[in-house]
Amino acid sequence: MARGRAAEAYQRLGAPCFLESTGLWLWDHGGAPGTSFKRLWRELGEAGFAARYGGTRGTSRVVVALAESADSSEVRIFEGSISGYLLAAPRGEGGYGWDRLFVPAGYERTLGEMMASTYIINMWFAATRAAGCASR
Repeated sequence: MARGRAAEAYQRLGAPCFLESTGLWLWDHGGAPGTSFKRLWRELGEAGFAARYGGTRGTSRVVVALAESADSSEVRIFEGSISGYLLAAPRGEGGYGWDRLFVPAGYERTLGEMMASTYIINMWFAATRAAGCASR
């Protein structure tokens, strides 16, 4: 899916580009919400999302697709993921989306509480760094 979307973006723009797809798979909820996270987040808000999913384990995952031509077979894919659990109430001031609710496995603070040091373990950093290195 990401390959085709990135190749289509290249075709429309006529230039190299990348796209990102992010999801949150909660194992105690059969993998929901997955890539439907953003829609559900807008619908429920942070408090509603925390009330529904707080206390559950899961994995957040990002896919970065880099298109340097309109041929989807040439699109390069870079992935990052992090496992942990969601809190029933937000903690921290920083981050985006579920960062104030998500505690990575092996840590005691949410991504939102980690602020700048989040990038050390953040899934986006791994994927975008790999894409950047591959673009040299």
